[in-house]
Amino acid sequence: MARLFTGIHEDKKLRRLFLERYVPPRRHIQGRIIEDAIAAGEVKRDTDSDLLIDALNGPLFFRWLQGHAALDQSIAESIFKSVIPAFRTEGIDHTHDRYYRPKMTRKSGGTALRTFVKFRYE
Repeated sequence: MARLFTGIHEDKKLRRLFLERYVPPRRHIQGRIIEDAIAAGEVKRDTDSDLLIDALNGPLFFRWLQGHAALDQSIAESIFKSVIPAFRTEGIDHTHDRYYRPKMTRKSGGTALRTFVKFRYE
């Protein structure tokens, strides 16, 4: 996969196919998850979905691409807990929300935002 990502900058056809077939479906799913989070009041109504997608995906992708550090559930949780507060609705105490559970599992259910992290991590 790392070769693909380095190759897309040199091969215009590969880059076009990647940007047409790989990126949009994933960002669409992530955008829908964020829309659900907005509708549920988990994040601000004026949240820039593209910015939130990039803020959550970027660190995961960077670690995966460079391979300099572990890419595991703990880093996914750390990113989530660091990024999401910037997008949270104000005036609501989120410290006891479901998505602050210490462990993500398929059985834990959770909110739209927790789903986003699961989608990226799994």
